[in-house]
Amino acid sequence: MNPKFIAGPCVIESAELLDAVAERLLAPMMDGPLGDNPVMLAHSRRMRMIARRAARTATRQLSQSGFEPFALEVKFGEYAPAVVLHTSSGDVPVQGRIDRIDRWNDQDETWLRVIDYKSGLSELNLSRLYFGLQLQLIIYLAAALGRGENHPAGAFYFKVADPVVESESRDPEAVEGERVKELRLSGLYINDQAVLKAMSPGVDKIVNLTLKSDGTPQSSASMLDEDGFALLIRYAIEAAARMTDEIAAGKTGIDPKKM
Repeated sequence: MNPKFIAGPCVIESAELLDAVAERLLAPMMDGPLGDNPVMLAHSRRMRMIARRAARTATRQLSQSGFEPFALEVKFGEYAPAVVLHTSSGDVPVQGRIDRIDRWNDQDETWLRVIDYKSGLSELNLSRLYFGLQLQLIIYLAAALGRGENHPAGAFYFKVADPVVESESRDPEAVEGERVKELRLSGLYINDQAVLKAMSPGVDKIVNLTLKSDGTPQSSASMLDEDGFALLIRYAIEAAARMTDEIAAGKTGIDPKKM
C-alpha cells in the first residue's frame, strides 16, 4: 500500500511556533536578576537556536512521512502495567514516560515507532544494551507495542541539538545538508521496505541508514525483522528483571564494562 503522507506546518512556521513557546518558557528566567547576566543571555540565545533547529528537524522528518505522532509524553505502568518484570520476589511493574509514539496504519496493520528526545547520548549501542546499560529505549518500544495489536517499525533517538559540523564547502546549503545528516533519527528499524518507505520516500535522509544503488538499505546491525525485535525486547526485559533482583539482594560490587 502506498503511504498517505501527512500535511503540517512548513519549516519556517514550525520555527516561529517554537520561538513563541521558547519566549514564554524563558521569560520568568530572563525577567529576573539573571536576565542581564552575559552568560545567561548567551545560554538563552543558544536554547532558542536549539529549539528552532529541533522544530525544523521534526517538521522535515514528518512532512513527507506516512507516520504521524499520535501520542506524546505517554505515561505507562501506573494503572495498567504495559511491561512487567518477573523477579524472584514477584512481579514488578515498570513505570516510565515515552516522549513520542508515531503510527502508520497499513490497511488492517498498525506499525509503531517510539521516539526518545536526547540532548546528550543519542546513539543506540548494542554492546551497552547487552550489558544492561542502555535498556530504556527498547523497554519503551515494548510498552508502546503492549497497547494493542501493533507491529514494531523502529525505536529511535531524536537528537535535540544545533550541531557544528565539519565541511570543506563554504556553500550554506551544503553545510546545512551536513547538519541534516547529523540529526537523522538514530536507532533500530524494521527490515521492511514498505514500512521504511512510509517513513519517508527518502528514508536515508531522516533515518541513520545507507541505501544501496537499488534503493534497498544496506545490511546493518540496526536493521531487524519482527522476530529480531521480539528477541531484543525479551532480552531487555529479562536483563531489567535480573538487575532488579541484584538491587534487591544488595549487590553493589564494582563491575566495569569495556565497550
